Amino acid sequence: KLWLSYQNYLENYYRLLKSKNEIEQKELQIATINIINQIKQGSYITINQNEELKNLLEKIYETNRRLIKHADTKTQIILEKELNDLQKSIHDINFNLKQKRETLATNKNRELTQHRTELQRIRQAITEISSELHPDDTRQLIQKLNLLGIQWTDAERSLTVLIDSLTKRRSEYQDFENKFLRFIQWFENFLNNEINQRLNGLTIQTSLEILKNDIRNIITDKRKYANELLIQARLLQSQLTDQIQIEIIKQKIEQLEHIMDTIEQHVEKRIKKTEITCKMFNEFEQGCENIRLWMDTIETNLQRTLPTQNTNEFHIHQQSIAAIEMDIEKHSTVMSSLLALGHNLLNDTDISSRTIDSLSRRIQTLEQRWLSLNELIKKNENS
Repeated sequence: KLWLSYQNYLENYYRLLKSKNEIEQKELQIATINIINQIKQGSYITINQNEELKNLLEKIYETNRRLIKHADTKTQIILEKELNDLQKSIHDINFNLKQKRETLATNKNRELTQHRTELQRIRQAITEISSELHPDDTRQLIQKLNLLGIQWTDAERSLTVLIDSLTKRRSEYQDFENKFLRFIQWFENFLNNEINQRLNGLTIQTSLEILKNDIRNIITDKRKYANELLIQARLLQSQLTDQIQIEIIKQKIEQLEHIMDTIEQHVEKRIKKTEITCKMFNEFEQGCENIRLWMDTIETNLQRTLPTQNTNEFHIHQQSIAAIEMDIEKHSTVMSSLLALGHNLLNDTDISSRTIDSLSRRIQTLEQRWLSLNELIKKNENS
């Protein structure tokens, strides 16, 4: 039942669309100054503004969605193709009529300009036959001619205003389109290249400062620019009558808002991640310094000359070695955590290669000193 209703909606829509298209085509072919004024004032009813067509289209979209939701794959493909074909037909007809409406004023204005000389010929003809006419007849002819001249000038003025309006609107739309495309290009380059280029080779702390200051300032400026574009887009949207163009502008407004949300979220996440990395790096640096000082002390104690004066001194020395062994055992957990932290930092893709090299050397030095320390304690045990 739903499928039959859907097919019936489609059939009625295509029939009505064809009929309304033919009517508008004829109106534009024999367009009067009244129709031109309606187009200029925005009161001319186009196919897109026809309530019957709009209601039918809403029913088609809604029924199509309901059918797709419960259809198998093959039927879904058919439904999607039918909807795409319908949208293409609507777009083609709208585009054709829009072009005709836009060229109508230019063509009519050209016709008026080309035929203005006829007014002068009529005036000349009246002058030539005025001697054979009653003065009242001559006066009446001149008055009608003057009235026609005024109407002619008004028509030319209306057409000029309409042409200027269409040209201005087209120029404004093109200006928005160019700005929009440049903004998209900036967004893609900024997200994929520029941020990394600005941070390339910098220390973690400097990268964090650049992100918090320079990058945030760029985003703030771009947010202002995007807001200006949004205002321009909404103004254009309010001036349009073509439903297809209105929908296109709506999509671009949503895209602009999504882009700014995306870039702001990306930068804030990058800042948060860099803050965590910076904290880890500082902890690693401080840990390295603490463990270095501790190992210096342990190595100094282990390398002292073994006392041989008496048994008591030897016993004290052995107790000292045992205490050092216990201290080393306690610090093994600290060393493991410190090395794990260092290796985690090595795997951070946002850290510069120069910092990675420095980290790698620090880790190797720690590992070597730890091994040396353990060898030294074994040597003391065996001595």
